Amino acid sequence: MPICFALVAALIANDLKSQSDFWTFGFKLETQRYNTVVHFIGEYICFATFLEFPCIAILSICNLTHLCNSYILQFNNYLANTDFRELSVKCIGVQNEYNIIEENVRLLKGILSTPLLFISLWSLFNLYVVLTYSLHLEVPPEVIVELVVNAFTGVGVISFLIICSSKIPENMLKIKETASLLIDKYQLNIMNKSKAICVLDRIEKKNVIYLSACGMIDFKKSLLLTDFGSLFTYGLLILKLN
Repeated sequence: MPICFALVAALIANDLKSQSDFWTFGFKLETQRYNTVVHFIGEYICFATFLEFPCIAILSICNLTHLCNSYILQFNNYLANTDFRELSVKCIGVQNEYNIIEENVRLLKGILSTPLLFISLWSLFNLYVVLTYSLHLEVPPEVIVELVVNAFTGVGVISFLIICSSKIPENMLKIKETASLLIDKYQLNIMNKSKAICVLDRIEKKNVIYLSACGMIDFKKSLLLTDFGSLFTYGLLILKLN
């Protein structure tokens, strides 16, 4: 993809007979062909830096959260499909499995805390820069490709980041809901409160763990509305200034 975007940007610059002083540090090249080649190389390096590396980072984070979600959903399905007698026998094992899930989620939260903060800031900064150039300044045609790519990258990264990160607390909430349904289903049929009911009750009362950016932002789907609402407000302010 960086090669395709760099080629489009270089061809636009070539059609406009644009000089590549930026990529040659002010040195004047003799022919337009050399200018096009230098422009292509410079744009490729730019797109590789601002497109490839953030995408690799977000794919790694999504992969980690997907593995964690798979384990959480597997536990939820086991809990929902297990007979109460079997659950009564294996209640201690069920409690230990849920404790392991909580430990893994807390570990993942600690590992991803700083990367989530930096990637979120990078995406939002990218979008703010695109808005500033698009609404306030006259944009040269050869820069439009870069702005469009940065805009789509920023929107895609922040959207995938929030959606993938919010899946973990949503799936943990499913476990709590399953435990609540099982309690309602079996508690009235049992005279004495069994160990299985106690375990389910403890799981139901557990707090949901949210991934966060250094404890400053909890990643929920509602954060998408907050982020894009802030961008919309910032765009309106720029238009007012004009």
